[in-house]
Amino acid sequence: MKYTVFLIFSLFLFPKSFQEPTKKNYLPLKPTIKKIYTNSTSPGLHKAILTGDKSELDRKTKRIFKRLGLLHLLTPSGLHLSSVLFLFSFSSILEVFILIAILAVLFFTYNGYDSMVRVTIFRVIYKLIKRFRSNPNLIFISYFVTIIISISLGHYSNNPLSFLYSFIFWGTILYFRKNKILLILMLHLVQILVSVIMSSEISPLSLLINPVFTAGFSLIYPVLFLLSFIPQEIISTFIIDMLVDIIASVEIIDIFPAYSLSPVTVLISIILLIKKKNILCLTLLCLNINTTNEYKAINESQTYWNLPAYNELIEIKKNKLHFIDRGCKVEGEIFCKKKPSHLGGPKL
Repeated sequence: MKYTVFLIFSLFLFPKSFQEPTKKNYLPLKPTIKKIYTNSTSPGLHKAILTGDKSELDRKTKRIFKRLGLLHLLTPSGLHLSSVLFLFSFSSILEVFILIAILAVLFFTYNGYDSMVRVTIFRVIYKLIKRFRSNPNLIFISYFVTIIISISLGHYSNNPLSFLYSFIFWGTILYFRKNKILLILMLHLVQILVSVIMSSEISPLSLLINPVFTAGFSLIYPVLFLLSFIPQEIISTFIIDMLVDIIASVEIIDIFPAYSLSPVTVLISIILLIKKKNILCLTLLCLNINTTNEYKAINESQTYWNLPAYNELIEIKKNKLHFIDRGCKVEGEIFCKKKPSHLGGPKL
C-alpha cells in the first residue's frame, strides 16, 4: 500500500509547463575518442557511455535503447557511480573523500549531471549518518533528505523529467531491493507506466534484456572509465564495437509488439504483483499487448509534460526542439509531431 501511494504521488511530479532547456556541459573525457572503429555507431556510443553526452549518438541506436528501457545506461547516475566506487570500497574514509571530491567537481564545474549529484549526495549522507548512528530506516531517511536537497538546488525546476525518473526508479529500487526478482518485475512495470504517460513504446523483451545489460554494464563501465585516461589504448575500442554488435543482434530478435496499456491498467498490474497475484498480473499484461504491432499514441496535450527527457534533445534551432522521436515547435504553447520511423519515430 505504501508503494502504491508513493507511485501515485510520483505521477504528480510530471511537469505541466514548458521551460526552454539550457545547454548542458559534460565531462571532456578522452577528447581523442574518435578512433578507427569498425562501426560508425561506436564513437557516439563510446562518448555517451563515458560522459552522458548523446549528441553524437545516431537516432536509430537511441531509439533501440529507449524501446528496450536502456537509456539509463547512457545517463550517469547511481549505476555508474557505484561501479567506480567499487574500486575504493576497501576504505570507507577514502570512499567518502572521493564522493565529496566528485560532488565538488560536478556541482561547481558541470551542469549536465543532476542525477549523479543526487546519488552522490545520497551516498555521502548515508555514509556519514551510518558512521555515527544505526537506524533500520536509514536508507529511506537518506533518500528523502536527498530529494529535499535536490529540489532546493533547483534540480526539479531545471529538469523535471530527470528528477522524476530519479525519484520513481530510485524509490522502486530501494523499496524492493531485498527481493531481486520482484525488483526486476516492478522496474519493468514502472517503465511501462512511464512509457504510457510519455506516449512512447517499450518492448516486452526489455524485461529480459534490461537486467542482463545492466549487470554487464556494471562490470565494463569501471574498465572503460579507467581506460578513458589512456590516449591510445585499443581495449575500449574492442569493447564498444562488441557492444554495438550485440545491440544490433538484439534489434533483430526484438520482434515483439509493444504494450498497449492505460496508466490505470499498469497501476492495477503493479498492485496485483505486490499482492503476489502473479498469474493475474501476467494475464492482464498479455491481454494488453498490442498484437497488431502498430504503435498507438494516446491523446496528449501540447504541454511540456509530454516532451521527452532533456537528455533525448538533439538540437535547438530558434523556436524548434528536435528530440529523438519527435520535433516540437514553441509558439506560446508546445506543438509536437512524431517523426517517421526511419528518423527514430514509432514504427507504424
